[in-house]
Amino acid sequence: MVGCEQEQVSPVKAPAKHVLTSEEGAMMRLGKQKENAYSVENMIKAYENLKVNSRLLEDIDIHATHLYVRFLPKDSLDYQALVSDTTMEFFDFPLDYEIVQTDHKFRPFKYEVLAELFLTEDENDPLSGDESSARLNLGVLEMLEDEALRITGNLEEERENARVMGRFNPKGRITIDEVTTDRNTSTTREVALKHTKVRAYRGFKWGYDWTDANGDFKISRRFRYSVNYTLLYERGGFAVTNSLGIRTVHKKNSKSRTWYRRIKYSEEESWTRATVMNAIDGYVTQAKRYNVKLPVADQKVKLRAKLKKGRSNALGVARHYEPAIALLKRNDVVLYTRFKSNARYETDDLFSLVMHELGHVSHHLKSPINVILSIGIVGESWATMIEYYFTRPYYPEEVNHLDDQNRIDIEDGGDDSWKYTPVFIDMIDDSNQRDDHDSDDFADDDVEGYSIWNIHRALDNKTKLDGVKDFLKDNYANTTERHLDKLVGFYNDIKEDNK
Repeated sequence: MVGCEQEQVSPVKAPAKHVLTSEEGAMMRLGKQKENAYSVENMIKAYENLKVNSRLLEDIDIHATHLYVRFLPKDSLDYQALVSDTTMEFFDFPLDYEIVQTDHKFRPFKYEVLAELFLTEDENDPLSGDESSARLNLGVLEMLEDEALRITGNLEEERENARVMGRFNPKGRITIDEVTTDRNTSTTREVALKHTKVRAYRGFKWGYDWTDANGDFKISRRFRYSVNYTLLYERGGFAVTNSLGIRTVHKKNSKSRTWYRRIKYSEEESWTRATVMNAIDGYVTQAKRYNVKLPVADQKVKLRAKLKKGRSNALGVARHYEPAIALLKRNDVVLYTRFKSNARYETDDLFSLVMHELGHVSHHLKSPINVILSIGIVGESWATMIEYYFTRPYYPEEVNHLDDQNRIDIEDGGDDSWKYTPVFIDMIDDSNQRDDHDSDDFADDDVEGYSIWNIHRALDNKTKLDGVKDFLKDNYANTTERHLDKLVGFYNDIKEDNK
């Protein structure tokens, strides 16, 4: 296991009392069960009614285009494997029940089919993936849908919730408070929530999009009536999760055609999760720039934010390779988002924290064996380097102190601070702290010009500072390599003094 300890779809069928546990971990209270207007059985009834009244003259092949399924995973591992399947859309509540309380925070799985559905699509869209699917006129589809809603007692509800008639694409913008403090002056400004999934749904129909660099989204599927919206804190390879490792969400409390939402700093839980999503976006951008290891297609790195003080860590990342650990650790990273004083982290604090912990994750994904042997000064110095270079493009003042530390500060910072050294930063930058400060308490750093990728690759092969030094000498031509022994010796001395 690796990680610093730095200070810094539940069931879709309602149980007996109609209470479910939501993705947020809180309780959701259900109302009465509604008759399913989109079942094949009710769609056939609607079609026959329209034929009898001569309102519909076309022949329509009504058949199951979708399945409404309740999955029954046997344990948490089964559940995690299920929700990692991106070919299915999961909801954490049943779609055929009224939601009374809304302020709640295919592998070989056991499942049951609750209903076969006939979900009509937009004009000229096939009703299913098979080539024999008929293409129906838009007006015919609307007539059929309205009749099915009418005979199941759902049409008036849909019309009451509609602000205007006519098809539309759900769209909107999601933004978030950016909060920073400089010289005791706090600044708040509105910034975009980037590359986060937004889902719109009404009844059994849904569509989704991801916010762009401006926080804007526009869902390609068209709807006729106002929709519900859910913000899902996930993106490719990453998710912000709860204690069970389940992706967290933020739900709009009422139906509408558009959703424009600013998540305020005062909304601690939602604000923290959204800010972590923005930090993940920044991390991915920098990881691609520096060729640092990211999760592959079938991996999902999970970060849980705990709204209290504690020691953040990435101990759970080993779950990707050790089944026994997966039974104990449902999240890769745990982020404690309050200082020892119990003051809340601000945006720049969360950014640097996320960068540090995801630095550990990258080390593990790149070198799952060597990382275990690198716990200590090597692993923490790598994560410190990632924190420094990945945070600087966004909040440089937050990390500028990391590259210029003397021995006293390194050793006396508490919480094993001697492990968090700038040794790898020193191998990249072009400054010499000892010359800058004219003090032997700083490393004599005449090394420069190595890259993050060079060090990443060295750590894939070596687990000690001396091994990293020798690998760099053997594999990369660098005119300053003769100074590596002196630089690494300074930090090895710190390690020996603090064992």
